[in-house]
Amino acid sequence: MMENAGIGNDPENERPVISGSGPQNITLPNTAALTATARDDGRPKPRRQRNADEGSGQSQGLSVRWIQYRGPGPVSFSPAGASPSDKSVTSSITAIFKVPGVYVLRAVASDGLLEAFHDVTVTVK
Repeated sequence: MMENAGIGNDPENERPVISGSGPQNITLPNTAALTATARDDGRPKPRRQRNADEGSGQSQGLSVRWIQYRGPGPVSFSPAGASPSDKSVTSSITAIFKVPGVYVLRAVASDGLLEAFHDVTVTVK
């Protein structure tokens, strides 16, 4: 049997589980500190992928990245996400806002096949 056979429909692969920061209220120019922790079953097994820009292999596994899901203005994140891991990863970031309003920031946990989400509402005054 080929190692990658059936990777797209592995019946034993479970969706990652993610938890993290709760709602926050901040006043400009303050920033919001956010954390998300994801856990996974380790399936599918991390694969090495070729990075065409750098010419080196990069391991893929469980990862967490942050996105702006809703909000009236742009949000930037520092740093952008967390390095991939096999079964557990924590991402701690700072969200920087320019415009007041209510924002929904989303942590996306991915095992390379399935995703899970954790939303954080940040009210910026």
